[in-house]
Amino acid sequence: MFAAPFIAQLGGGHVDGVYSLAKDPSSLERFASGSGDGVVKVWDLTSREEIWQAQAHENIVKRNVLDIG
Repeated sequence: MFAAPFIAQLGGGHVDGVYSLAKDPSSLERFASGSGDGVVKVWDLTSREEIWQAQAHENIVKRNVLDIG
């Protein structure tokens, strides 16, 4: 699980713990996080805001791959 201070500084964060992170290979400003409640969120690091989210699974998101292109 990833440190709460990092994710907590971004928008509203996650309700449950964060178990996966993935960086967008085409941008230094975006990454995705996956949590224990099945939610995947995409973040903009410049604005520190959530730019997309989805209830991707019913349980823990263990791996992410992000390529917005």
